[in-house]
Amino acid sequence: MKREEIPFYVYGFSDGEVGLFSRGMRQLQVIPVTTLTIRSWLGKPDVSVCAVRISSEEDLNLFRQLRVEYPMHSWGACVDPGHTSFLSQLLCREGFVLFLHPLEKESLSIAIQRLLGNIFKGRIQASVHRGLRVMHQSYRWKTDEIEVQAVAQLIAGQLEMGEFCFQGRDKDAAVLAIEEALINAVEHGNLELDSALKEQDIMGLAYEAEKTRRLLDKMYSARRVSIELSIDRDKAACTIMNEGPEFDFEAELDRADAVECLEKASGKGIFLIKRVFDRIIYSDGGKSVTLVKHKKPEVFL
Repeated sequence: MKREEIPFYVYGFSDGEVGLFSRGMRQLQVIPVTTLTIRSWLGKPDVSVCAVRISSEEDLNLFRQLRVEYPMHSWGACVDPGHTSFLSQLLCREGFVLFLHPLEKESLSIAIQRLLGNIFKGRIQASVHRGLRVMHQSYRWKTDEIEVQAVAQLIAGQLEMGEFCFQGRDKDAAVLAIEEALINAVEHGNLELDSALKEQDIMGLAYEAEKTRRLLDKMYSARRVSIELSIDRDKAACTIMNEGPEFDFEAELDRADAVECLEKASGKGIFLIKRVFDRIIYSDGGKSVTLVKHKKPEVFL
């Protein structure tokens, strides 16, 4: 069965640059848009794909407005044409808008070719044609390199894109829950820090001192934290894996259900995670935890 051409909207490009898109892939129907017509395609229910070249403050202000007006689209920015991982993420969405900041002519050509290459690569190709909301990402950090808060913000941002949480307190709660899961993987998993140390020292000085010591010890710091994030239309699953020893996760889950855990210096992490995610699934002796969140059905009053 012959596939239809994908309408590929472009804004802010010269005729020659539009030609680069047109010649790059025959499956694309390249359609230049203007400030007057861009809203008409953004409101379409089918798959919308657009590349935007920002060349003035007016352009930038326009697309800041459009991001607010059309939150159902995924929005991304590209400054370095070598950054292709986020292109793959955006292209797995139902609709996306890509910002291409001012680039030299040679760099723009490279960016366009990489963009075209990502559009028609395996699963991404199917996603664009079928309009799927499917995404899978993998991350891996050494224990002494991972920035917990930044990673939590990144994962929560992807959940927000998939409409599993929303800007404000809902997203803040997701960030906090993911942070707690990452801290458990880093501190109690890879660094093997005992939470009892916190209970014995209210100020946490001994705990932090031991944490610092172990981060300098290659036996602990070289261990990895791995993350697998999968999102489809109805479910998001984030699996966080560490390389520390096994532990009694069932006891931890039971302890998280007790009200008393809120009064202690440690043990609140799983309690907070359970308030945000629908399921917590441990495997590999507790060294792997999967946080599952289902999309809530819309309620019409």
